[in-house]
This record gives sequence, C-alpha cells and structure tokens, in this order.
Amino acid sequence: MSKGNLRRNLVRTTALAGSLCFTLLAGEALARPQTYNFDMPAQSLSASLREYARVSGQQIIFTDDLVAGHRAPALRGDYSADAALNSLLAGSDLIVERTPSGAIMVRKKNEKQAAVDEGNDESSAVETVTVTGTRIAGTSPTSATITITRTEIEREGHYDLGDVVRSLPMNFSGGQNPSVALGASGGSISNQNITGGSSVNLRGLGPDATLTLFNGNRIAYDSFTQAVDISAIPAAAVDRIEIVPDGASALYGSDAVGGVVNVILRQDYDGLGASARVGAATEGGDFQQQYNVVAGKTWNSGGFIATYNYEIDTAITSDQRNYTTYMPQPNSLLPGSLQNAVVISGHQDIDSFATFHVDAFYNARSSFEDQTLASTDMSTNRMSAVSYAVAPSFEVQLPLDWRATLTGVYSQDRAFSDSYDVTTPGGTVLSHIRLCYCNELSSIELGGEGAIFALPAGEIRAAIGAGYRQNKFEMYYTTSSSQTNGQRHSFYEYLELNIPLVSEKQQIPLVHKLALDAAVRHEDYSDFGSISTPKVGLVYTIAEALSVKGSWGESFKAPTLVQEYASPYAELFLAPVLGGAGYPAGSTALLAYGSNRNLSPERATTWSTTVSADLPWISGLHADLSYFHIHYGDRVVQPLGALPFTALSNPVFQPYVTYNPTVAQQQAVIAAASAGLENYSGAAYDPANVVALVDDRYLNAMVQRIEGVDTSVQYRMPLGAGDLLVSEDGSWLFSEQQTSLLAPKQSLAGTIYNPPNFRSRTGVVWTCEGFTASGYLNYIGGVTNTGISPATKGDGMATADIVVGWRPEFDSAYWTNIAFNLAVQNITDTHPPYLANTSSYIVNYDSTNYSPIGRLVSVQISKQW
Repeated sequence: MSKGNLRRNLVRTTALAGSLCFTLLAGEALARPQTYNFDMPAQSLSASLREYARVSGQQIIFTDDLVAGHRAPALRGDYSADAALNSLLAGSDLIVERTPSGAIMVRKKNEKQAAVDEGNDESSAVETVTVTGTRIAGTSPTSATITITRTEIEREGHYDLGDVVRSLPMNFSGGQNPSVALGASGGSISNQNITGGSSVNLRGLGPDATLTLFNGNRIAYDSFTQAVDISAIPAAAVDRIEIVPDGASALYGSDAVGGVVNVILRQDYDGLGASARVGAATEGGDFQQQYNVVAGKTWNSGGFIATYNYEIDTAITSDQRNYTTYMPQPNSLLPGSLQNAVVISGHQDIDSFATFHVDAFYNARSSFEDQTLASTDMSTNRMSAVSYAVAPSFEVQLPLDWRATLTGVYSQDRAFSDSYDVTTPGGTVLSHIRLCYCNELSSIELGGEGAIFALPAGEIRAAIGAGYRQNKFEMYYTTSSSQTNGQRHSFYEYLELNIPLVSEKQQIPLVHKLALDAAVRHEDYSDFGSISTPKVGLVYTIAEALSVKGSWGESFKAPTLVQEYASPYAELFLAPVLGGAGYPAGSTALLAYGSNRNLSPERATTWSTTVSADLPWISGLHADLSYFHIHYGDRVVQPLGALPFTALSNPVFQPYVTYNPTVAQQQAVIAAASAGLENYSGAAYDPANVVALVDDRYLNAMVQRIEGVDTSVQYRMPLGAGDLLVSEDGSWLFSEQQTSLLAPKQSLAGTIYNPPNFRSRTGVVWTCEGFTASGYLNYIGGVTNTGISPATKGDGMATADIVVGWRPEFDSAYWTNIAFNLAVQNITDTHPPYLANTSSYIVNYDSTNYSPIGRLVSVQISKQW
C-alpha cells in the first residue's frame, strides 16, 4: 500500500471510528437536554436576541419597537435554549410562543399574535436571523459552521481580521498576506504580498477558492489573484465571523470551493467608544499604533453604527533578525503599513412592513518594502490601495410568513504598486514601474424566503432568488502603454428547500429531529457559458445532545480575468533551447503562453460529515468531529510552469506540444499575441522551420484531491469565583495534485509553500467578573523543502500567547466602562524553522507558514460612554 493511500485510509478510519464512538453515546445523551454556551454582556434586548439566535440556532421573530427600550442582563455559561431565553426576558413584559413552523415569536403578555402570523403586523418590520451556510432563516446548515465572536477576538489578543483568520487551523496563511516573502510564488502565483492586504485561504486551495462576504455581500477583489482583503474591515466594527469550510457554490456561486467566510457587522450600538493600542516586536521592528472610535445610536424604528480605525506599523528588516543577516541589506521581512478605515451600518423601518438597511466601508492602505537582490541592486516598492463598498438593501414582509429582500452592491478596489530598481550605493534609478490593479464589482439581487406548506414534522421552507453581477479588472502601467483589462457579467437563479422529516414532537425513538436541505444554482456567464451546481445535505439529531450532519455538492470557480484577458505572448526559439534534440540546424520551436479566452470554470465535488456531541457524563463538554473530501478538477494552470525549456524533452509535457504545426496554427498563435511574434532564434522566422508548437497558455489541466479531519473540543466549568473554558481546534490535511494524465502525482500539504499536514490551537480562558486571563498554544507542523536535493523535512513551530483583560469597577463616573488589555504573542520568541534557501535574497524559512515577527507585546486601553 502506498504512503498516500495509507494516509487516506487512516483519515477515513479515524473519522469513521469517531462517528461510531459518538453514536454509541446516544443512549445516555437522550436523557440530557442540549445546552449552549453563551457569553453575552448586559446590552439591548435586540442585540441579545440576535446573539441568542446565532448560538442556539433557533429562529427568532420579533419587532424592533416591541423590544425597544428593553435591556437584557448579562448571560454567561451553559444554558438550555429555553432557560437562556427565559433569563433574557426575565422581568420584562414579554413572553414567547412557538409558531407552527417551530419559530419563536416574541410578544407582550396577554397580546394576541394573530395579526403577525398573517403578515399584517402594524407595529414594525419583523426581525429574523439567518446564519451563513443557508439562505433559510431558523434552519441549521448541513455543513460544519465556525463562529468567532467579537468577544473571542478580543480575548485572543487579535486586533486585525487578517491575524484572526491566520490563527485558524483550517486556514493557510499563504496567498495574499503581508509576511509572504520573495520566492514563495514558486508554490503558487497567489503566494505574494501584492497590496499589503490579507486573504482567507481555506484548505490551501488558494485565496481565489474561498468566498469572503461582507455582511452577506460580495465585494471587489483585491490585486490580480481574485482574492478579497479581509483586513479592510476593522475588527472593532465586527460582531462575528461565520465560516463554513465546505463547498457552497449551490448557495453563493463562484469561488466557494474551499468554503465561505462572512464578516458580520455590529448593530444597535448606543453611545461612544474609543481605544488606543501600542505594541512592538521585542527583537525590533513592527512597532504598532492603533486607534479606534465607535459611535452609534438606536431609536424605536432603527439605528446606526460607525467605526473608524487608524493604524501605523513599522517594517521588520532582515538585519533585525539574527537568522537572516546573510541577506543583502536592506530586505523587508514584513512591510511597514499605514491604514485608515471607516465602516458604517444603519437600518430604518419604513411603515409597518419594510426595513431599509445600508452597509458601507472605506479603506485606504499604504505599505512599503525593500528588496535587495545583490550588493549593487535594490528594489523598493511603495503600494497604496483604496477600496470601498456600498450595499443598500430593502426588506419587505409579505403575507403567509414570507419576506422579500432587494440588495444592491457597488464596490471598487484600486491598488497602485510603485517600484523602483536602483543602484546601491548612489541610488541611480535603473527602472521605474508604476501600475494599478483595479477591480470593480456591481450586483443586484432579489430574493425571497418563507414557508411553502406544512408536514407532520413542520413547515417546508424555501429560499428563491435571482440576480445580476458584473466584475471588471484593469491592470495598466502609468509608466508605459501596456494595459490588460477584461470584464464578465452573469445572471443567476437559485433555489433552496429545507424539508423537516421528523420533529421532536413526534417522539420517534433515536430520531429527535431529521431534516433535509437541498439547493441548486444556475448561472449564465458572458465569457464561458452556463453552469449549474447542486448541493444536498442532511441534519440528523439523535438526541438534543448528539447530532450528525452531512452534505454532498458541486462547486466551481470562474477563471480569473487575468487568466482570460492578460496579454498573450508568442516567442520563437531554436528547438534545442526548448529541449529539442536531433533536429536539423536552424530548426525552431514556437512557445505560446499567457492568457486564454477559451477557459472553462474549475469544478469540484465536495462532501463532508460532522458529528457534534455534548457528552452527558461531563457537564460543559462539547465536541465536533468533521471529515471532508474535495475532488477539484479542471484547475487553471500554466502546465509547463517554470520548465518550458524542457518541453520537447520531458515526456510529461507531450500533451502540450504540437509537432510540425501547420502555417494556420502558427499564425493563429501569432495573431493572438499582444506584441506579435517575439523572435529570439537569431534568424528570420520561417514557418517551414518550425518543428513544434509548445502551448504554455493557461489551460484547464490540473487535478487536486484534498481530504482531512477537523476537530473542535470545548469544556467549560466553574473555577473559584469565575469560569474556565478549555478549547482545542485542530486540522489534519492531506492533498496532492496532478498537472496532466502523464505527470506524476505531487504532494501539496506538508511541502514548502503549501499548508502543513497538521495545525492546532489550544486555549485556556478564565473569566471572573471584570477579569479575563487567556493562554493559547499554537502548533504549525513542519514542511518538506522540495526545492533542494535531497528534499529535507523541516521542524514544526510551536508558540504560546498570553492575553490579560481587566474591566475594573470604579465609583467615579469618569472611570466607569474602562478596560485594559495586555497581549503577548509568541512569549518564548520562537524563530521560524530553518529551511535551506536557494539564493541569498530568499528567506531561509517558509514565509507562507511561519512568521518572522517573534515576540510581540501590546497594551490597549478602551473606554465607553
């Protein structure tokens, strides 16, 4: 049995054994009601009900003016769904009722709710809560869902959403990220620090294969790799981040192969808050200053919140780390940056049946880095980027428990790269390149959601909608006439059905609940035609404390506009230059590379299963075990990559070689080239002398297989006068790729510039009144350096973080609502594991997996009025 098959069988056996183990616990779990862990401060009842719905998965229906003026007490600890809701409503004049669909309706005592049930409520628009992974309110996604709340972000010591996602075990920190250094693009063209932004890269499939949403809406891509800069949104503006690490194109369309990340904004904030933070790496560099202001106001029929973030960070240079002093100086390991960002969100009820909502952000970032390639040659790059988005929506309550939403989005991302190549010393400018990666998105969508008809187990609910989206990309040089641009638009329709098969009221043994969810999406693209993607999932709740969910679906990713519309090239070489042997003297070969207008979408088949359990004999313990499998085909790649000069001698590349091409075939390639034929053969072009045509244009050629196991365990218990939470999150990943049927399979996970086979994050958090102490242990597995011979396996990297928060209670009104936070990341100052480099200007570690920051100490003070 091969090593790869042994690993795959081990993963599958582990997942099966874990599922069987959890299922055997069902008998004891039947007697115990499911509990949920809540961590909510005292706040408006509206905000608490939304958080309650998110944590418990219950559908909540209420009106804004009904709960206006009501405050909910703090709720921290493990509660059943009913007990938690009773605590939030205790002392108010509000009660709850169950609708026929199983939703929870909040109303005043002794008030009839018939008007609302008929869709004729005359008080205000109804609030419903939908989670990422389904378009149907009040239902549970059939894929694993990870939620990171603002409270968790704060207690983990993260102040930037890029840092948040880089800490996740299932995310790969390659792609578009600030610490990715020169040389990493050998693993993937997307492994670059192009704009100073941060991208999400679930499973290491590439930032273009993870869909990142802003309050449920798409925004413009960043740079040319079809990534989205998640760090454009200040952490202070975020209520939570919801992550579905599973294919979701049937719900959301292109890009959602690795999964979906939804950044959800705060709402209903009353007052003014401000914070100031300073931090620095103890070995030098990365001195950080960050200042935030949050302001908001709510009223009976609406509210708004606005957030402003200012941050300036200095660079880390190679002479500030003792393991990179060999590099020519100066060289940036981490660029310096300056960011100004604003986020605004508001909502207003219109009459008694409609709500207008608008979300908007503006982000201006600049960064700077130096790269010295030799003692007399230095490159400096200054990047400035401006991005923004405006997303208005209009929601209307309809009869028969339906609601319709019309949403529009307009977003731009314009990033300018200003690069100088100069001599050292002296500073003579050898070359100057200034270019813009300019992206634009506009879309409009009309969707509806509601009940269709009732079954014995509950109502069948549906979400249906249609929309139009246009993406534009332009890459132009202000220092030359070269220009690349392209655009595409698509029309789409989607349908999702949630069908309850069994409910708890039917009292069927070993089947507490059983629900089927099915979705399909059809899109018509202007450049490559139409595509349909289905997804089917099942949620099986054996008991309140034990459930199994599984899903199967198809996903896709549209080719990037660069792959379709960038400049194509046609170059003529002597045949031996491209590996040819035995040809007559003067024989030539034609090499075509660059864009390809005939690309098809990349396609993937994904399936996953998740077992969730609250173990009945250990109160406060919750565990999730997930297995995932992805078959990702038709990936767009330049098949010869960095090896076009072996095209005629390497049998692996024979599918991309046309021998004795006709004159018409040659002329078609030359005519498509933006610069015409570029002749490097040293002789005049003669079609009769061309013995081969080598096609290294972007092609749908690569196949990848990805599978693995995610684990998540949380245990909460009282400790002293406070509360102790212990958590563990881990991800085992195996992946391989094949560029053609003749090419050998290559390992991805566990090799340099790709994700490691294993990552984990273990945390301990103790809270007591206004004091919080957190500790985290992070582990990133080692990777094999395949860029040297023989290939060498590097060590893993383990780091520890400590965060202490204090909210003191002062008698003085001036000092109330003040908080202090101390965070120490990588307290042992662990260095990145050594991996041999191939050049003096390439760092001697894997910059996509390991950070050069070292120990980082920061202090923050915040105040609310």
